Amino acid sequence: MPICAQEIELESDYVYMIDADNQQVLIDKGSDKLIYPASMTKIMTLIVVLEHLDDIYETLVLDKEVFQGLYEANASLAGYSLNEKVSVKDCLYGLFLPSGAECTKALAIHVAGSEDAFIELMNQKAKELGMKDTHYENTTGLHHRAHVTTLQDLSKLMLYCLNNPDFYEIFTTESYLATSGSIHNKLKMESTLFKRLSDEHKEYILGGKTGYTNPAGLCLASYASYQDRNIILITAHAPVSTTPYHVLDAVTAYNYIFESMHKLTLCDQDIPVKEIDVKYTLPQQSVQLYPTQILQMTLPNDITEDDLKTVLLIDENIQAPLSSSQVLGKLQIFYEDELLGTCDLEVREDVLQSDLLIFIDQAHTWFSNNWKTCVLLAGCFLTILFWNKQRKS
Repeated sequence: MPICAQEIELESDYVYMIDADNQQVLIDKGSDKLIYPASMTKIMTLIVVLEHLDDIYETLVLDKEVFQGLYEANASLAGYSLNEKVSVKDCLYGLFLPSGAECTKALAIHVAGSEDAFIELMNQKAKELGMKDTHYENTTGLHHRAHVTTLQDLSKLMLYCLNNPDFYEIFTTESYLATSGSIHNKLKMESTLFKRLSDEHKEYILGGKTGYTNPAGLCLASYASYQDRNIILITAHAPVSTTPYHVLDAVTAYNYIFESMHKLTLCDQDIPVKEIDVKYTLPQQSVQLYPTQILQMTLPNDITEDDLKTVLLIDENIQAPLSSSQVLGKLQIFYEDELLGTCDLEVREDVLQSDLLIFIDQAHTWFSNNWKTCVLLAGCFLTILFWNKQRKS
């Protein structure tokens, strides 16, 4: 059951929060509007690099091509120097945790041969994931008028990336000690998100990627988990300030959901919802109908299971034969007049038909449709018998 973003006072102009398990929208404020993603771009950069790497322990050289334009653009850096040799693994953490642009470009060139070729891979991945309003012009998130996305598109990317174990490990890392640098052989890297969070908030906000440019404002794509709820929150265009409004917005939004809403199970695939007789079985059989999936939603705390209503859409004339996993209907779950969800209903066993009952039913049907003809034939037959009897006498 969606809630209005206006109920929560947030500084970000664009807010999109979804349940990571079922994609239920919890907060939506301008999620379909084009935004500048700033360093949230590196979410895509990281997943594309991970999917094209062969050896994370290989060494890279951060040469002049890597650093070209970064100092002039005031890009965030991990801390490596020109011509320093660094392992791919350390660059992966350098790309993401401190949002190091030198690591970002070095990995892009290593994977695709050039940054431009790597950008093609990023746009190709965006298209593959259905990110229809996204276009990348660089690997770092530095401002470009054509470098755009939407919060809805970023949520698709997040859902995809969080299922990658290597991505998840980096995404949820608070700090990392890089030891492969030929100049900085003990470079400590800290997450730009975690260093702004208290220990209390780190208990449920498990990871994220911050972003910032003047046109983009303060941005954040984050993931939180509390009890049985896994939530993705993406915010953009918070006021540019030394105050981390993007992080404060995340804390406010997550706290609101976790404190004022709970997850209800609408239907459970292990709990049958209806028992129904099956025609053409001898002796008479009945089967249980089960939901094909577990269906859950995050709802306000004052809504309980007793407030939900269900509607069964099934054919009461169910007949054999039936096969296990055959779908026989649907279950709809409502709160007041709002449809919360729908799931298919299936049978979990094979049911054989009785040939005798089929024959009897077919005979009955034929007779019902042809009784006038039967009466006429019977009358003719009796007339012939009577005539023969009269002739013999």
